[in-house]
Order: sequence, then C-alpha cells, then structure tokens
Amino acid sequence: MNYLVTGGGGFIGRSLVEYLRSKNHQVFWTSRFSEKAGARASKPKLQLDLGDSSSILKALEISNPQVVFHLAAQSSVKDSFTEWQKTFRANHEGSFALFEAIRNRGTACKVVSVGSSAEYGAQAKYHAFLNENLDPQPSSPYALSKSAQSQLVQYFYRVFGMSIVHIRPFAVIGPEKRGDFVSDLLTQSLKIKNGTQVTLEMGDTQRERDFIDIEDFCLACELLIEQGQPGESYNVANGVAVSFAELIHLTAELLQTELPLKLDTSKFRAGDDQRLVADISKLKNLGYSRSVSLSVGLLRILDSLRKL
Repeated sequence: MNYLVTGGGGFIGRSLVEYLRSKNHQVFWTSRFSEKAGARASKPKLQLDLGDSSSILKALEISNPQVVFHLAAQSSVKDSFTEWQKTFRANHEGSFALFEAIRNRGTACKVVSVGSSAEYGAQAKYHAFLNENLDPQPSSPYALSKSAQSQLVQYFYRVFGMSIVHIRPFAVIGPEKRGDFVSDLLTQSLKIKNGTQVTLEMGDTQRERDFIDIEDFCLACELLIEQGQPGESYNVANGVAVSFAELIHLTAELLQTELPLKLDTSKFRAGDDQRLVADISKLKNLGYSRSVSLSVGLLRILDSLRKL
C-alpha cells in the first residue's frame, strides 16, 4: 500500500514512517526540516509547501497515496501566541489545501488528520476523562487551530463523503523525542546520577498527562486505518493519569537515585492545561491495548540519552 506522511521529519513522523516500512508498505514523506533532521526516515522525501497548490499536487502525483497521514503543522504552543497567523496558515489553511487537493484527485484515498489533545483545553476542568463527543475549549492559538482542523474533517466527510478521520494524540513519548517534559526530566536526572548536576529544575509538577509510547501510537494508527470510521475523531492515549511528580518519582526509582527538586518558574508555559487525560473507549472498541508500560518506555528513552 502507498502511504504519504506529511511532517515526516518530526519525532512522530519519522517513527511512523519507519513503522509503516517495517510492514512492507511504500512510504513517501515530506518535511520542512533539513535532510539531516529527517535522515532516519531516508528516501523518498518529497518537497511540500502547504501554501502552494502546485507543490501539493506534485507530491500527491508522485506518491499516488492510498493513505495520507497529515502530521505537518506548526506545533509549538508557546510560539502560537506570538505567531498566531503562521500557526493558522499552517494548521488550518494548509490542512484545507491538502484535503481539497486529495478530494479533487478523485482517487480512493484514506486520510488521517492528526490533531491534538490540547483541543479539549478547559473541558479538562469539568471532565476527568475526555471523550471525543466533548466540544473543544482551546486554551491557546495552537489548540484553536487544531480544533479548526477537526472541523475541516467534519466538513470534508459530511459534504463530500471523504474517507477521513481525526485523531487526538495525548502525550506521545519515545527515544527520539526532545524538548518535552519527559526528555528534559530524564536528561537532567542522568546528570544528577552522574554527579554533574545537583538539583532537578522543573516547572509545575502537579500537571497530569496521559502518556503513550510511540510504539503503541503507531499500532493505534494501524488500527485506525483498518477500522476507523470516516468522519469520526479518536483519542490516542492509554486513559491513565500520571502527574509530573509521579513521573519524577518513577524516574528516581528506575535510576535508583535521589532527585532533589528545585522549582524553575521559567518552565511554566502559557496555554498548558493542568490535566489532559483521555477516555479511550472508542479506540479500545477497535481492539487497542497497551503493549509498552510507562516504565519500559522511560528505560528506552534513558538508553537513547546515554548514547548521546
């Protein structure tokens, strides 16, 4: 089967490309990053500018996809506050242009639109477990742009009958992810273990997230291609709340090292929701079950960091 993965140079995109190729699929990918950043995904990489219709058409013509995973996005919550126009051009207008080009080709193609758990936003104040029927209440321009993307999915399904689903990944973790709370925590923890750092400098440790390993994320994506219902949204997570404080405690146990905590207010981020935990009933009904525990996932990341 032919796949096109937009945003294939990022952490999730690279991992998904490798997973699909391990299943003997033909996979094309696009990225705004340099060749080095997406090197592990290897060829064939396509040029794609979601603001250029001819670029989109060329990528679709070359790849001739039967499935498109649309991951390309401006994905920084922080940057979205100062670069909201860029965020909406990439995430909303870019998605519309891609979906419209796929529709106009007239060939059978399934589309997976990748949104974000951040779409739920303030709903987490009222619902311990977030289900797909809740109306989004975004807390940042980024989350708002992803919510608008989910409305595009409804539009293209309802009006044109497109075979398209929208997924909301929660906290996806894995060995190659950098710049998130988990990689920051584990990097600092190894330095404390090795005696090159004294205290663990963290932001708000009371926030709760629903972590899913990249391996399980890819398995869930495969299920959604096979069984996901067009026009529907699906949470991709494990349905388990873990606070950052609990994550620190687990890391200390895995490393058998005390991790003295120091509050760093510079790591508090505007638009970060206090709790984002999924109801995954819909995903479970497709046959999803967790295969990688949080402890195993953290150990894999630690191993990758030790090799740097």
